Amino acid sequence: MDTAVLSCPNCGAALRAGPTDSVVVCAYCQSTVQVTPAGSPARLPEAALSPEVEPEIERLLRAGQRIAAIKLYREHTDVSLKQAKDAVDAIGTSIGLPAPSHGAMSSWSCVIWAGALVAGFLLWMVVLVLAIEGVGYGVRLLFGDTWSAAWGEMVQVCTGFFLVFASIAGFIMWGNARISQR
Repeated sequence: MDTAVLSCPNCGAALRAGPTDSVVVCAYCQSTVQVTPAGSPARLPEAALSPEVEPEIERLLRAGQRIAAIKLYREHTDVSLKQAKDAVDAIGTSIGLPAPSHGAMSSWSCVIWAGALVAGFLLWMVVLVLAIEGVGYGVRLLFGDTWSAAWGEMVQVCTGFFLVFASIAGFIMWGNARISQR
């Protein structure tokens, strides 16, 4: 393979590096990217580490402490979080560590989540039906024959609508709370 296709760590544009290239300039954002002989992007030149810091970052990466390695990298360079993450990932790749999986779920995880969602939905439906029937039973117990069957059914329907509305509102509020935590 004569040319390696990489992406710019700043803007994400495609970079083309030949087998002898050690530095590539992005055509879009004009950033300079160092390239290792294997064709993987390395740190930006302005983010050069002191010789005693890089072994510490490698040690942290080998110990599985990627976030601490990124934090240490940022403390010793003047780069953004994304640039530090990309640089630490490049260091990890250069020492033979696998590239991090950026939150991708395995197929079994998807199956488990789908099963949990279906089970949760079925449980919610059972609870909803039992609650509605319980209200109908309670109305019949309280009022006996004084209420017509139509009134009892109307109370059950209103209770059902209220429970569905409250459940949906609760799911929306729970989802918003989860999103705001990120």
